[in-house]
Amino acid sequence: MLRGRRKSIPPDSLMQLRQRLDRLPHKSPECAAQVAAIADLYDTSKTTAYRALHHFQLMRR
Repeated sequence: MLRGRRKSIPPDSLMQLRQRLDRLPHKSPECAAQVAAIADLYDTSKTTAYRALHHFQLMRR
C-alpha cells in the first residue's frame, strides 16, 4: 500500500463525466448517481469527485 499517495480521477474520465452531466437537467438525481459511480470506480469520495470536476472545469477555461 502506498502511503500519502493521492487518489485522482484521470482527466479523460472527468471530461466524459462533464459531457454526460451537460446532457442532464441541472438538479437531476441522475447527476449525483453519475458522480457517485465515478467516485466508486476510482475509490474516492463523492466530494473528491465533485472537487476534481470543478477543478477540471477551471483548468479548461
